[in-house]
Amino acid sequence: MKPLASALRNEGGVALPLALFALVMLSGLLLAFLTMAGMEPTIAANLADTARARYVADAGVEWAYDQLASNPTTWSAILAANGGTMATNMTLPGLTATNGTFTVTVRNDNQANDNQMTGQPVDTGNDVTDTNNVVILTATGNLPNGSSRQIQVVVSRVPFPLPPGTVSLTGQTQVSLPGNMEINGNDTLAGSTTAGDGACAPRYAMTIPNGGNEAAFEAGLNPSELQTGKNAKIKGKAQDPSKPGEGVNAIAPEEPSDLTSQQVTDFVNAVKGRADIVLNSTAADPLVFSNNQAGGIATKGQNGTIGPSCATDWNSKTCWGIPADPTTNTPAKPKIVYVSAQTPNPTMPFNPASLEVRDIKGAGILIVENGTFFLNGAPGWQGLIIVTGKDIGFQICCGQIHEVWGSIVINETNAAEVPLNVDFTGGQHSDLYYSCQAINNALNVRAAIRLTSWRER
Repeated sequence: MKPLASALRNEGGVALPLALFALVMLSGLLLAFLTMAGMEPTIAANLADTARARYVADAGVEWAYDQLASNPTTWSAILAANGGTMATNMTLPGLTATNGTFTVTVRNDNQANDNQMTGQPVDTGNDVTDTNNVVILTATGNLPNGSSRQIQVVVSRVPFPLPPGTVSLTGQTQVSLPGNMEINGNDTLAGSTTAGDGACAPRYAMTIPNGGNEAAFEAGLNPSELQTGKNAKIKGKAQDPSKPGEGVNAIAPEEPSDLTSQQVTDFVNAVKGRADIVLNSTAADPLVFSNNQAGGIATKGQNGTIGPSCATDWNSKTCWGIPADPTTNTPAKPKIVYVSAQTPNPTMPFNPASLEVRDIKGAGILIVENGTFFLNGAPGWQGLIIVTGKDIGFQICCGQIHEVWGSIVINETNAAEVPLNVDFTGGQHSDLYYSCQAINNALNVRAAIRLTSWRER
């Protein structure tokens, strides 16, 4: 028995099995680490390709966004063209297909449950008829090695109907017009002085709130403005088609389907938070821009001169957009300018003005809320001028040519406004032209078009 017990207690030769076991274990770990190390470059390459494809898809979204922004009113034409395919394997600007391509499609939000993505009621139109200024955009970025990434977004335009008149009055608006003021509702190209050379149908020279007393409104206007024939200063769409669209026949109440006071308020609330320029005016410190005539001597406004700074500093507080040039067919570069104002005295809306601008030169959407606006000088504005809120006022003055292309919207929201508060009054030699081109340029400013519900896969 002793030899057997001794043999069992003998540990000689145990090192070899232990060494072999350790070698097997270490070899397994080594193989695992080598395998992982070999996969790291592949994982890194896949991650890099996915990121590149994502950036290419993002470029497709930006490209399509610009295409949608440059199309006025609705996007039906884009939906109808090529089945909604806006781009197929398009290369990035200045690069070749080896750097990636993007494909972009767009569809109307008229499918069931689209409201869960858009946050708005499903469009009542069909696949090619956009009725609510909302579409669903899909951009796919592709790389030559087969990697791809897709982005889907909702694109919507802040709704704002084309104003029904050159001067569109909504709410509780009161008007006083002097002589020698021209208001033309015949569509005119931005910057042109040839009334009616635009392609849109004529609009009324002036519209008053629906349900307003048209006879009382017209009785308060200067008779010289209402003469028919070659001396008529007010022209546009004819309320009575059997008569020339001049004088009182070019003034009409807005239809219920036209621009309403609430639509103006909703639009201003939607865009003012994204305005390119935001200014504040108080009774103690009203805003005054550009040259002011004092005793025949031009003195600079305390807040600067509007327009010239655009050439050197696009983000300047005195750069209010660049107007279109009709001689070179250069498109406008519009901005949204928002002025938050306080009316110092509701019975004297123009003394002093919350905002006074002389020799204005700009393009886009100019909004003055809860205050008064005094406009004077020559160069002119292209786009929309919206004066809205309580106890507001807009005065064009005094003896110089003041040119506006687009539409002026006056929206008095104070139902208990005192009679002395005249919301809109003109000045001699003023030339106001309705311009679809100028309005559409203004409404196509990027701040009025939104991207929401960003999804990637």
